[in-house]
Amino acid sequence: MHDFLTVRGRLRVILTDENGHVLADRTHGNLVVATGVAYIASRMVGNADPLIQSMSVGTGDLSAASGNVALQAPVAGSRTALTSLTAADTTVTAECVFGPGIGSGPLTEAGLFAAASGGTMVCR
Repeated sequence: MHDFLTVRGRLRVILTDENGHVLADRTHGNLVVATGVAYIASRMVGNADPLIQSMSVGTGDLSAASGNVALQAPVAGSRTALTSLTAADTTVTAECVFGPGIGSGPLTEAGLFAAASGGTMVCR
């Protein structure tokens, strides 16, 4: 018998103004990279790896690939601590709020990381 674990990422971006009014709400696929799959497997058998801790955005123009270990062109200062990390049934939700001016503009990539700086990239 063969069972397979399939993981996939999904990124939802909600842009709001200073009063909290939603200006844009978009959902995109977000690839769980090879290091992310290895990270998930290691967390299943122990807790030596830290929990997912931060998110970053970037302006890279190359498509996400399984071998990616970092964003292609991260926006300076965009690595931000998660505000929430929850699991329900088969879904893990990581939430992050970027401050004014951080992560605005022509964003083309986002990453989820298991450290506040450096660390394993789980998704791109």
